[in-house]
Amino acid sequence: MLSTDQKFAGKEIREQLREEWQRLQAGPRNSGATAILEQGLKWQALGLSMVDSQFIKSRNFQLRDIARAFDVPPYKLAIEGETEGSAMVQMGQQYLNGPVSGYCERWKAKAEQFYELDGDDTFLDWDYGHFLKADLLSLFTAYRQAVGGPWMKVNEARRAEGLSSVPDGDTVQQAVNMAPLGRVPAGTGGAGGQGSNQTGVPGEGGNGDPNRNPADDPAPGV
Repeated sequence: MLSTDQKFAGKEIREQLREEWQRLQAGPRNSGATAILEQGLKWQALGLSMVDSQFIKSRNFQLRDIARAFDVPPYKLAIEGETEGSAMVQMGQQYLNGPVSGYCERWKAKAEQFYELDGDDTFLDWDYGHFLKADLLSLFTAYRQAVGGPWMKVNEARRAEGLSSVPDGDTVQQAVNMAPLGRVPAGTGGAGGQGSNQTGVPGEGGNGDPNRNPADDPAPGV
């Protein structure tokens, strides 16, 4: 950029100066040529010099030192060059397992002591669900495995995502055919000899006849 404290007489002079500067300085042949400026013109570089670039790198190193000292993932300090995606989820998990959970456990013990809680019937607990948020594919895969585990209810998973409950969603499901826990698919035997039919009704214990023909059973809903 060329600047001066003086005021040009007209637009033609400014255009002539711009064309003359481009003719003398533009192109690889004119790179590094000496410029002679008149009328108080001053040249100012708009790009970064080598010193400026080195300063930026040193600042980046200082940010990494801060992250290392406080055990904070680098991406939380907006450090350039850090990977994104699944790596960020892993770093967030390490951040939770390290400094966050460490501070929370100390606060928990101090609060229980201050409020005279017994720690058994009345105690404090931390909800780390906000820190465990992942991408949708990983999150829904985890919910599907948890609901069919069986250890998580359908409505529990829905409430965790801010959704309303559904009918019959408070029953723990089993992984075989996603039927209510304690029921087995039809034709697999199970306790009592029969197992459940397709409606999910538990098998009765009195039909353990080995000569029984399954085709003689009533259709579901009959």
